[in-house]
Amino acid sequence: MDPSTSTAFTPLATLHLPSPHILHPQACNPTMDLVVLLGNGGYSGKGKDKVGTGKYTKLALWRMSGSKVWESDVEGQVRGLAWSHDGMFSRTIT
Repeated sequence: MDPSTSTAFTPLATLHLPSPHILHPQACNPTMDLVVLLGNGGYSGKGKDKVGTGKYTKLALWRMSGSKVWESDVEGQVRGLAWSHDGMFSRTIT
């Protein structure tokens, strides 16, 4: 089977992002049209905390329609992500 023509799953949306992001396995909200994407942090602190040190992770909440809801930088590398069963809360593990 040719993977480029495979229909193993149906895409729900295509988001065009301004910078590279990672889609974590638990990123999709179970009850709403929301997804959390992870990217390189954009914190512009001084000295050893400046941009590009890898000390921050950018969290971005997007609607599946392609509109950004919010974006924030968190200290550390995000290693896990989970939504509550009702989809009202998400939690990150750094």
